[in-house]
Amino acid sequence: MASVDNILRSVGTMSALPGTVARIIAILNDTESNSKEITEIIRRDEVLSLAVLRAANSVAYGVPGKTFDIRQATVRLGSAVLTQIALSQQMSPLFKCAGSAYGLRRNALWGGALGGAYAAEQLAKVHGFDDSKLCFLCGLVRDIGQLAIDAHCGETHATIATTDENRSFLDDERAAIGTDHTEVGAALASRWSLPDRIVDAIRYHHGPPGPTQAEHDRLFDIVHAADVICLWAGLGIGDDGLRYRVAEHVSESLLANREQVEDIISSVSTQIARASEELDVTLGAGEIA
Repeated sequence: MASVDNILRSVGTMSALPGTVARIIAILNDTESNSKEITEIIRRDEVLSLAVLRAANSVAYGVPGKTFDIRQATVRLGSAVLTQIALSQQMSPLFKCAGSAYGLRRNALWGGALGGAYAAEQLAKVHGFDDSKLCFLCGLVRDIGQLAIDAHCGETHATIATTDENRSFLDDERAAIGTDHTEVGAALASRWSLPDRIVDAIRYHHGPPGPTQAEHDRLFDIVHAADVICLWAGLGIGDDGLRYRVAEHVSESLLANREQVEDIISSVSTQIARASEELDVTLGAGEIA
């Protein structure tokens, strides 16, 4: 049996959020921060610079006929979008090469992470949640606990899955290693100094508190629903299969409209296909990660 602390100690550098995004998040959370400092950090990271410029000059954020430089781009995009871009850029490489512990093929965990981000963002917009960018971030990092367990346990973890359909895969994790990926993920996010609400969204993404509970948060419901939609779309399914329970209040409030859900699944699939093509990533084929 392994404790959360033991798992995080064993995964080395993953226990610390990559430097660029950690610094950006710290600055953006500082009410006295200035765009010049953020600009300099982004400018030193070539990949991040390109992503920021691409976003600022896109149809969604740009102005026809105008090209923005890094400084103008950071001002135009704002802190929420900059955080989203920075975290996405830093997290993607970690997800791409992980997944063997869960019987996932290479890049499947990446596809599931990005799919969850897209699904959460769209659910927020469809249901009138006021911060779709926060939903995107939470959807993206919801399974970071699987990254840590994957690094800690490797392929041996894949053997814990039972054939008992009445058991949740979280039950299998707890029986095999003493904890599950929701708790490990929340602990890792806390070590990364991510905001408490994101930490809790990770903790509750398979079991969001109901409306009568003090911990209830619409954000947690959306991230849970996004995770379900990813599984229904065939993204990020490994040995755990579909063995996660859907919260009844989320099923009734966010997943009841079949046509709406199917539209989101279709949109997410299209976005994942586009991202895979742009980044030359192959999903659903090849060896186990």
